[in-house]
Amino acid sequence: MKNIIDISNYQGDIDFAKIAKQIDGAIIRCGITFWGNFVPSEDVRWDAGFKAAGVPVGAYYLGVAKNVEQARQEAAKCLKLLEGKQLEYPIYYDVECEETQGSLTKEQLTEIVKTFCETVEAAGYYVGFYTMLSWAQNKLDYPELAQRFTSWIAWLDGDPSAKLTPAPDAWQYSWKGSVAGIDGDVDQNNFYQDFPSIIKGAGLNGYGDMDKPDPEPEKNTIT
Repeated sequence: MKNIIDISNYQGDIDFAKIAKQIDGAIIRCGITFWGNFVPSEDVRWDAGFKAAGVPVGAYYLGVAKNVEQARQEAAKCLKLLEGKQLEYPIYYDVECEETQGSLTKEQLTEIVKTFCETVEAAGYYVGFYTMLSWAQNKLDYPELAQRFTSWIAWLDGDPSAKLTPAPDAWQYSWKGSVAGIDGDVDQNNFYQDFPSIIKGAGLNGYGDMDKPDPEPEKNTIT
């Protein structure tokens, strides 16, 4: 099990050297779509100094897509932000926007997540999706998606593996954690797979030939 934090522009000044001694990795918000006018944008926290401090990193994109065409636009922005980088943890599509996605059917939102993930995966990245437990249960075809992509689920009341099949590969268990080196609350997570070894071994996320993405049609193989 890995001790992982996730951060975005909500975090202020960061002492990366101090944090590096306490965590196994960080998932950084690379981008966000401002839903009022649908503007895919870079998060100001992207390109933070974790890598320079020796901390393995992944990324997540906070999406608000209401249809597959918007999901493709968000995936294109995400891929632009990932250019030239090497990441040891997956790239996640974060779906939880009540304003734009709350009224979508399970079939619609599932197709949106598939579209984003398949687009990013085809470019040579290890991808997954993030959401809260209630959305995994009620707004997504979780079994279909989790068989195909890695899953990261938020639930503050317990391990979501007790509620979902297949069990998520990552659990966000706190939104009010504390880590020396960051002022204020920090999201905290347990990750259950050795993603750095998996990703580097498969030559994904900037490691190896990016023209040769994982050919397997099923979920990225975890060993």
